[in-house]
Amino acid sequence: MTTLYRPMPFLAASLAVFLTCALPTQDALAEAADDDEIIEEIVVTGIRGSLRQAIDRKRMADGVMDALVAEDIGKFPDQNIAESLQRVPGVAIDRQLGEGTNISLRGLGPEFVRVEVNGRSSISAPNRIWDGSGHRNMTRRFNFQSLQAELVQAVEVYKSAQANQLEGGIGGTVNIQTRRPLDNGGRRILAGNVFATDDNLADDNGYRAAGVFSDSFGDGNFGVLFSLAADDRVVRSDYFVIPDYDLKFFNNAVDEAGNPMQPCPVTAAGGDRGCGVTTGNITPGVQIGDVERVNVSSALQWRPNDRTEVVLDLLHSGMERDVVDYRIPMRPQAALAARATDVHTTSMEQGQVTTFYRTTGARPRPRPTAYIVDTDQNQIAFNVAFSATDKWDLNFDVSHATGDLDLNNQNVYYDIAGGIPLTFDATRSGIPDVTIEGEEALLDPAMMSFGRWIEANEYSEDEETQFRADATYSFNNDARFIAGVSYRDRQRSWQRSSFAIGARWGDFLGETLADGWVEFSDLPVDDAFDGLPMNVPNNWLSADPRSVKQAYVIERGDEIPQQRWDDATSHSSEDFIIEESQTAVYFMLEMAGDIGDTPWSGNVGARWVQVDRESSGLVQGIARVYYSEQAQLIEMDLLPAAFEKHPNDYTEVLPSLNLRFELREDLIGRFAWGKAMVQPNFTDLNPGGIKHDSTRQIREGNPNLDPYVAEQVDVGLEWYPTDDAIVALNLFGKEIDSFVIGDTILREYIDPNTGVGVPDPEYGGTVHFFHQGPINGDGAFVGGLEFAVNYSFTNLPAPFDGLGIMVNHTWVDTDAEFVNRAWGATFDVPGLSPNTTNAVIFYEKYGFSGRVAWNRREEFLFQIASARGNPEFTRTYWQLDVGLGYEITDRISLLLEAINVTDEIQHRYVIASASSPIDSMVNLAHTGRRMQGGIRVKF
Repeated sequence: MTTLYRPMPFLAASLAVFLTCALPTQDALAEAADDDEIIEEIVVTGIRGSLRQAIDRKRMADGVMDALVAEDIGKFPDQNIAESLQRVPGVAIDRQLGEGTNISLRGLGPEFVRVEVNGRSSISAPNRIWDGSGHRNMTRRFNFQSLQAELVQAVEVYKSAQANQLEGGIGGTVNIQTRRPLDNGGRRILAGNVFATDDNLADDNGYRAAGVFSDSFGDGNFGVLFSLAADDRVVRSDYFVIPDYDLKFFNNAVDEAGNPMQPCPVTAAGGDRGCGVTTGNITPGVQIGDVERVNVSSALQWRPNDRTEVVLDLLHSGMERDVVDYRIPMRPQAALAARATDVHTTSMEQGQVTTFYRTTGARPRPRPTAYIVDTDQNQIAFNVAFSATDKWDLNFDVSHATGDLDLNNQNVYYDIAGGIPLTFDATRSGIPDVTIEGEEALLDPAMMSFGRWIEANEYSEDEETQFRADATYSFNNDARFIAGVSYRDRQRSWQRSSFAIGARWGDFLGETLADGWVEFSDLPVDDAFDGLPMNVPNNWLSADPRSVKQAYVIERGDEIPQQRWDDATSHSSEDFIIEESQTAVYFMLEMAGDIGDTPWSGNVGARWVQVDRESSGLVQGIARVYYSEQAQLIEMDLLPAAFEKHPNDYTEVLPSLNLRFELREDLIGRFAWGKAMVQPNFTDLNPGGIKHDSTRQIREGNPNLDPYVAEQVDVGLEWYPTDDAIVALNLFGKEIDSFVIGDTILREYIDPNTGVGVPDPEYGGTVHFFHQGPINGDGAFVGGLEFAVNYSFTNLPAPFDGLGIMVNHTWVDTDAEFVNRAWGATFDVPGLSPNTTNAVIFYEKYGFSGRVAWNRREEFLFQIASARGNPEFTRTYWQLDVGLGYEITDRISLLLEAINVTDEIQHRYVIASASSPIDSMVNLAHTGRRMQGGIRVKF
């Protein structure tokens, strides 16, 4: 294993230079600091007040942390917590439908970040909607869309380990703090806001509203708080997806010069045929829908005396997404070997990647999908804290959290039989143009023949009960000894059932849209794909999936064979239950003292964790694989699913040390060391999985995976020139003993009845499948540097004293060499962006506030192996947001916000061949700008 304490001379040199530059400036800034003390009593609210509170939290913490604090009641820095957190050094975010969903921290993805609400485990309902890549969330990551920012008072991001923190965050721990009624002295609060929102791609406007009421009673020792936030957005996303690239053979195609293609040198199975690494399916789509969200937070707080506090916290989050996804898989891969006429490829030295082809056999398949996705999250928590004596403080906390998903999706496809000509042209750039000859066929109902209708219902339940008890003993010298125990019991389940007609069973096949049985329409927008840098068909007919159900399943259900109805109650191979308990005992000693003239403080401790888990799931084998003459593709039949159980348990000790040195009144030095642990994702622990004949993919989990365990170190320096400013430099390193990585192996399918392979007329030889699954791979070192400057220019003359900046940059590197076995090549950590930059310029004076925020996340590896075993990357993405506000009175403010002002798009690509220098596009997504304006009132 690579040692954690490797020399990092360039990082050490950076720290030394920073220290050398910072020390002599104290006298030069004394006058500015004095001026700030005068201003301090006047300006303590708004952006600057929020910044000052965040700086204070960071300055006084023993560990390495950053904080965000609400600017006012119900006013967080951004309308989305994830989008606010991207301003924190080391944080990068993922987006879906134009909104921040998950965060990565210090180069490690969302599954490495533990998210808590008020110090307790927070459960996020799974995120399950097709976003152009087939993404589904059965991980441990927290979906920040589920919690609206108006309910939040502060967010603390802990980057170093500490013994009294619950285990689960190698990247770090994010603690979201909601408001409580006695936090502000028990004074009455009544505040609210109303916004109108506009997503420029969508046709309709939406709204956003929030309100909070807080008051205390009696002698001010009993408080009640209730807050509500709700919004309704109409969203739209235009996307283009190529899910896979693979080696394809061509029987009769000619090359760019018009000559017959040279025999394929890759494998003898090709014979005299030409070949190239070519696209599989090609899918443009437009996703349109309505997203409704409601959050409720309430708290009862009682302080009967100076020694006792009792708190009851309630939190609810509900979201409903009603979305129709109008997609049209072009299916150029159907009979491609025989029907490709022109094929241009790069040279053998450049991977022989197909950059242009024309086929007469594409079979466009309009496949609209109607989703209704309900997610529901609840948490109830009870806390009692009291001082038993002047020396002993006791704390008891119990909470119960749930996160449920209920999804119904109906999708239907109609085929254009016989095939039509399609041309794929990626010679202009890595982003292809796709044209169809006779595009009018896509708008001819007589050409659209019923193929298949599927209704799927998916249910996920996530439930965790948590108990913890802590005791603190205070010594006479201000040192404290803290010890405690915690127990968490969690169960995550996933269940799917489906009912299908048509396709290989023959139900209603041959009936067309022109027969009048079902309702249909062309695309409901007239500017589809205008925001994407490519040419692609932008209109086609789509049947209404719910109309198909009414016509065929309800009105003509007696024509469906009984076997179809029996299939509706069958279980899916995706069904699983993960039962997991974690018992932990910890101790921690908080200390303070002096080394010469240098005051110091810190903590040292250790956490012992016992994990017991049982992974249960349905495992489904393959009955047969065959070539369908009708579809002209490989298809498979599956065996009945069988239930399996797999127990697993392990123990880990997690020590930690955090030290804070007050090198000077305005200069803080830090050192932290410790170990952290993260459990594998639920999907990875599922003994079953999924099998796709269209992509030739078999993906199953591994219930015997070990957790991630990391040893980490931090060294930091923080300079506080004024109460409203900080300049910070932090070096960090993490030695992770093993990563769970996706492994891909190409295996020949052997028929269990005959003992021989199944012939493959498209690829030559016998049928092969890509077997994918998680394994405990090698460990890796991840290290880097965070640099941040937050400064309010209060020392400048008016009106420039309202200016301020917040700038940070994170650089991360790794020595990871994870092997993609399909290629034999090595890659670094998925999700690790080498550079992430944030810059905010704000102005706040004369009742006006304005902020321009820019965020840039550099390109990163999305996954080591995609559906075809190719490494997949996300291109560099940057975004510009603007916020403006004006106080009409002390109680009324107007606000205007613009998100993604420059209308950026998201772009993913693969390297389709090990020797190719070409980026082959996988996904483009355009979600447009988001504008919102409104009024905020407080009493």
